[in-house]
Amino acid sequence: MPAPHRRKAQFLSSVIRVQIILHAPEASVDFQEVVGNTARVAAFINFASREAYRWRSMDFRIEYDKTLDLLRNSATLSVPLLETLSIGYMRPRRELSVDDRINMFGGRADRLRHVKLYDLVISLSSQLFSGLETLTIAGARVSPGPSTNEIVDVLRRCPELCAFELDYSGEEEIRTSDAIPSEAEEAHLPLLTSFNVTLTNATALNRVISSIRVPACSE
Repeated sequence: MPAPHRRKAQFLSSVIRVQIILHAPEASVDFQEVVGNTARVAAFINFASREAYRWRSMDFRIEYDKTLDLLRNSATLSVPLLETLSIGYMRPRRELSVDDRINMFGGRADRLRHVKLYDLVISLSSQLFSGLETLTIAGARVSPGPSTNEIVDVLRRCPELCAFELDYSGEEEIRTSDAIPSEAEEAHLPLLTSFNVTLTNATALNRVISSIRVPACSE
């Protein structure tokens, strides 16, 4: 029995610079657009949304505000097979407002294990950050500025986390929480092998590190 083909749906535009790659177990489908056309972008996003139940991997590279709006409006999607999600907003030096925050998928994403977010305004309370194995938030603006306890809470909700990267580049100061997490509120990460956190506040960084529990290294 032949192995299932990877289903690939791709949209490229030299004008509005949108790339969307979708993987599912079925046969391969390629879709390309050379000249930018907002209506065609919307149609493709609608297709991706309508077929969301089948996707195992979603990779978005966005350089267009209206496409970001379409993704933001996807909050009710149910993606029961989705395992990997990557979203990058590829517009350097553009200041994003709180209104640009994305909390994707108010529907089910029970199998989601790998998330990468680049250059987005996001909320650490998003249900995306639960039960993950790898999480990367790079170049993102967490709005409002996160507290150390909020960061620890993300880790606590992902007990099987293997790799975590947070590069907080927001102008707002990281808030060091007044209350130190109790032992029950600490993040226990027995599988963690990679931890890369960039924070501007050394006190906050120390608080986060001290709230994580990993197995002792043996010689």
